[in-house]
Amino acid sequence: MIARFISKPFLKVIIDGTGTGHVSLEPVETRHNCYKTDKVCRNAYDKNTLVTLTANHADDSQFVGWNGDCSGIADTCSVSMDKTKIVTATFNRLEGGPEACFTFYYSETPLTIEAEAETRCHEDREIDDYQWETSDGQSGTGQTIRLTFEKQGKYTLTLKVTDEMGEGTSTQTIIFDEQLVFVGLKPFYKLGEKLEVDLIENLEVDNRFERVDLWVAVQLPDNRFLFRVPSIKEPFSSEGKVFRSSLELEDKRHRILDFTVSPGLGGNYTLYAVYVQEGQNLIRDGFEVLKSNIARATTVLSNR
Repeated sequence: MIARFISKPFLKVIIDGTGTGHVSLEPVETRHNCYKTDKVCRNAYDKNTLVTLTANHADDSQFVGWNGDCSGIADTCSVSMDKTKIVTATFNRLEGGPEACFTFYYSETPLTIEAEAETRCHEDREIDDYQWETSDGQSGTGQTIRLTFEKQGKYTLTLKVTDEMGEGTSTQTIIFDEQLVFVGLKPFYKLGEKLEVDLIENLEVDNRFERVDLWVAVQLPDNRFLFRVPSIKEPFSSEGKVFRSSLELEDKRHRILDFTVSPGLGGNYTLYAVYVQEGQNLIRDGFEVLKSNIARATTVLSNR
């Protein structure tokens, strides 16, 4: 009797280049992934097995292409294991600095933005430094930043990130041009504290046929609304009424609330202001007659 031993063909994968990446193999035999740090990445397959190789590059690298028993620049390559095969995958490092990107949101009392650098832009890169700058001369460091602007206008915010490969920058434009803004309101007031809130108007319509009316309201802790009216003696009304009418060009500041917090006033309060089409009723006609942003500010008054 003669014993016959059938050897399986091997697939040897070599990772080359200046960059970082790995190759995944399907079907899985001894090894699923092959890395540059592997001394030998070799898998034995049954004869004529079709093996698919997939190149996976790191964020700071790019896949250049295949050599040997695979060729081309596509991320995937297939070989039939009719015999032993050798495949080389080359990854090269990207030139230049990392991508810089960030998100931000802002509040109106005062005009404040909070921005955060997005880590998704450089998940596989270690950022050494974050530098923020604004067009009005403010600056800061760190992955997050909080900035306050003294007046409405158009600003730019620039983020520069640095790693061992260099620098990357991103700039976004921030426009504080809301026609209505509440200022002076704190998030919380204790008993005996003075509460003062102003409303800033920044209005300019194209012609007299686009004049607007100004509505201002305060939502009370029991969810009722009081509407600001022109009367000095009785500045608020439970009926839906306009505060100022037939407006065309305005750059004014109005005191909306001015009182000392006393017992019995505790709870959540929300202020609203909006321009409405001249002569229309906000309560009756709804959002279709709005002609500006809805300015909104909230606070909590303590009962203690």
